[in-house]
Amino acid sequence: MDVSHALQSAVIDTLDRFADGTGLPLLAWTVVRYPEALVFEGRPKSSVDSASCQDWALLLGMRPYGFENALGQRTWYLNDDVWSIEIIDVPFAELPAFSLQKSPARSQRD
Repeated sequence: MDVSHALQSAVIDTLDRFADGTGLPLLAWTVVRYPEALVFEGRPKSSVDSASCQDWALLLGMRPYGFENALGQRTWYLNDDVWSIEIIDVPFAELPAFSLQKSPARSQRD
């Protein structure tokens, strides 16, 4: 395991412990590398947990994007210039294959 992978795992483990401490359902976390930032993207593991995404966002002090994308997903973000956390209220399993590509809307943060 390299240092980068170890640090990513540590951040995800910390987010999972945060969920345990607050009673929120665990999210499925993915690390996405974009040229401008490293993004920890969290999604509910099932549609039953989608409503908890807003609670996650509030507890982490995240801001919502000012729009819903074409898939009707709501997204919240916390940006620290070098890395970001995003929470999206649609589980990975419910996404069409094309939606996993980078969206032009990502660069339109407020």
